Amino acid sequence: MDNVRTTFERHEKKFLLDERQFHGFLEKAGPFLTENEFPTSRIHNIYFDTPDYEFMRRSMEKPVYKEKMRVRSYMPPDEDTPVFVERKKKYKGIVYKRRVSLPLKDARPWLLEKAPCPLDTQTGREIDAFLARSPRLRPVLFLYYDRQSYELAGSGLIRVTFDTNLRYRTNCLSLTGGQDGTPLLPENHYLMELKIPGALPLPLCRLLDELKIYPVSFSKAGLACQLEMEKERRLHDGTAI
Repeated sequence: MDNVRTTFERHEKKFLLDERQFHGFLEKAGPFLTENEFPTSRIHNIYFDTPDYEFMRRSMEKPVYKEKMRVRSYMPPDEDTPVFVERKKKYKGIVYKRRVSLPLKDARPWLLEKAPCPLDTQTGREIDAFLARSPRLRPVLFLYYDRQSYELAGSGLIRVTFDTNLRYRTNCLSLTGGQDGTPLLPENHYLMELKIPGALPLPLCRLLDELKIYPVSFSKAGLACQLEMEKERRLHDGTAI
């Protein structure tokens, strides 16, 4: 785990693609894409928030600054699987992510029992301080998706990812609880993300325009939160079936 990258600073552009756009993009951009070191992954996330989704609701208001915290595994985990405890911040369109990697069995008491971070790192101390400032934080959301990862050949900096089978649940908030959940996207739709250090290269902009692929404001966790709040509102109003 010594070679694991723990800090990120970048822009993230998101696009919703249907089946035709997905295959069109891969066909035309394929010669310029190389598979990432980990080309496929099955991403399991647990998001932390207050019981009334304080951080997610604030994020949906599109403030200049927003933050969130999650635990992530890139495979179906067991107790010894390395997971990432991440604090992600966005300020004026730039995403900053800092994370620590440790086995799931060590992350659980740290986050759920308020034990100190078992790793003596700057990021671990920052997350400890964040948890101390936010005593109401708890696991509120499980989010799963399958990911294909590429890099723009020769850039070394631009990543292209495609997420499918997005599902969420608000019960069984465990990384080891399987992938069941409520779908977030229609079948055969893809969330494409471009992770870049600055502006998009002009040829890539032209390709996106040719395929009528346009950026969207989209948060997986935010959409799941909206769906849950809408469900609660219908139950409160007596309109749920």
